[in-house]
Amino acid sequence: MDVFGMVQAQMLAPRRLIDDEICLEPGFKIPYGEIYNLTEVEVGTLMAYIEPYLAHVFIQRSSTSSAALIVFLM
Repeated sequence: MDVFGMVQAQMLAPRRLIDDEICLEPGFKIPYGEIYNLTEVEVGTLMAYIEPYLAHVFIQRSSTSSAALIVFLM
């Protein structure tokens, strides 16, 4: 069985009745760090990477007001 093949990589586990979510305690403030602007090339690279995952619904847009760290290796 080809466990790490492209076909298997394009599939998700079956949907469950409950989706996980992270519920914050009332009044909890999300810590913020420094914000760095991305270059036009970095934004293009990031979107080219993210769009297929959004299209397959492997990921979804976040509703949080904070962001995730993105690291570009050169």
